[in-house]
Amino acid sequence: MSWLKHLLILTFVFAIKICLVYSNGTVFTTPSVVTTTPHFNCSIYTSCRTCTNVNSCFWCEPSKVCEKFPSKQIFPSGCAKNEWYWKQCLVPGYILMIVVPSLAFIVLLSCGCFIYCKCCRKSNTSWKKEEDKLTQKKKEQQVKAEERKAERKERSDALRMKYGLLKSDDEDPLLN
Repeated sequence: MSWLKHLLILTFVFAIKICLVYSNGTVFTTPSVVTTTPHFNCSIYTSCRTCTNVNSCFWCEPSKVCEKFPSKQIFPSGCAKNEWYWKQCLVPGYILMIVVPSLAFIVLLSCGCFIYCKCCRKSNTSWKKEEDKLTQKKKEQQVKAEERKAERKERSDALRMKYGLLKSDDEDPLLN
């Protein structure tokens, strides 16, 4: 339980910090050294391979220009026909942005279905057991029906013999 208390305390402290940050727009933190990164120039690269080796650049195929990837956008704008490449030169980026999430969704859905079928549903043998029980019950009912039929035949034969209506194999059938 101590780890739970520790987690609750950390969550509480984090919530207080967030409240302090957003309460009046000022942040109460210790001063830190601010380092700026120099402006990176992607236009020095002249081929797709060299451009896409740098994480912050993308290659625009129609214009054959290497540009800086916009950090606040999902798709870079300004590239004709949306043929831009990022981190590789085989598949255009807009296709990757559509295909990769779609494939991930299909894989997760398949895994979910597999787990549901194997773990959450009754095992595959349960339906077989039910089917075997029904088959056994049907056989028992057929046996009982045959026994009742044989008993009825005995009683009707006894009545026929009593009144002389039972015919033997060598006699002619009764005329109606």
